[in-house]
Parts: sequence; C-alpha cells; structure tokens
Amino acid sequence: MNSFQMNSVHLTEAGSGTVERCRDSRGQMHVRNQVGKLRIDSETGATEMEVSRGLSDAVYVDVATGDMIHENTVGSIRFRTDSTGTVMEHLL
Repeated sequence: MNSFQMNSVHLTEAGSGTVERCRDSRGQMHVRNQVGKLRIDSETGATEMEVSRGLSDAVYVDVATGDMIHENTVGSIRFRTDSTGTVMEHLL
C-alpha cells in the first residue's frame, strides 16, 4: 500500500471522509474515498472532483483528464457515464 492510500484511509478513519466500495459491470472492484469535494479511487488511482450533486445523481470531473462523469444511482445500482460510455456499478 502506498502512502497516498494510507493517507486516504487515515482521513476516513478520522471521520472527515467516506469510503465507497462497488464492483462494476466489467468485474472491476473500486474502493473510493471522498474527502470534501475530492474522491480518490484507490484501485485505479483516479482522482475526481465533485461539481454538482442532486438527490440521485452527481457530476464529477476527472482531475487528470478534465473528462466529465455523470452518475445516477437507483438503490444499490449506479450508472456511471463518461466519454467512453456507461458502466453499471453494484454498490457493496
């Protein structure tokens, strides 16, 4: 585990963030830690910044690429749409 992931876990344990676990329709596991507006995927290393949030949807921007990501959540299923298409995620 690198120090970036360790810091992410430490921030969550301190109560200043949230951790989300999900498996996408491609079979990939994601563990995302969100602190404030920033969310880090510890499996892929992607960093995303939240730009808006509704009741069942949210919009993020990939910090590295500038790509917009739209997420729509229905129960424990999330539809995540970016420039490459839509991926379904099962929240754990």
